[in-house]
Amino acid sequence: MWGARGTTLLGLALVAVAGLFNGRPLYVPGIALVALGLGTAAWVRASAHGARIQRTLGAARVVEDEPLLVELEVRGGRVAPPSGQIEDPLLAVPAPLAPGRRRTRLRIHARFARRGLRTLAAPSVVFRDPLGLAQRRLTASGEGDELLVLPRVEPVLAPGGGGEAATGGRGRPLAAAEVDLEGLRPHRPGIPASRIAWGCGT
Repeated sequence: MWGARGTTLLGLALVAVAGLFNGRPLYVPGIALVALGLGTAAWVRASAHGARIQRTLGAARVVEDEPLLVELEVRGGRVAPPSGQIEDPLLAVPAPLAPGRRRTRLRIHARFARRGLRTLAAPSVVFRDPLGLAQRRLTASGEGDELLVLPRVEPVLAPGGGGEAATGGRGRPLAAAEVDLEGLRPHRPGIPASRIAWGCGT
């Protein structure tokens, strides 16, 4: 693809050939190509001048596999951008920029499967004309955002399902009912035989 500069040079070449060899039919496409190259470059430059892109995280910490709301906002420059796209590491594919609008907002519900500290690269926006002859890239200021992904906390259940049934209704787990941490006691009727200390008398 020629691009805006190549299109302008091609138009100037046609105009020069038309002037040297008196080829009047070449003036029309030559002037059209020059106007197209200069016009698209000026349009994209004006839309990117003074523009900015900003990313806002819903929280600085998030639990793994839980959704995090992320907002991206693009504000155009002097004129509304012709077209373009928003690029962010949280996007699977670049999101298209709303053509003809000076402000575009995008919401992302991101999830993170791995715990730990993450550094998200700064987002960027690419302004381009519909023909793709001229484009300009704008990256958000700063080194990106830091996000801490915390491990998911799972409830600890006693063997047998937990709840009142697992504690016998008295706050003591049934799994520990057969263990006596206070030493030996005199035998009482109803005590299971497994708790009797059998020994040999002298």
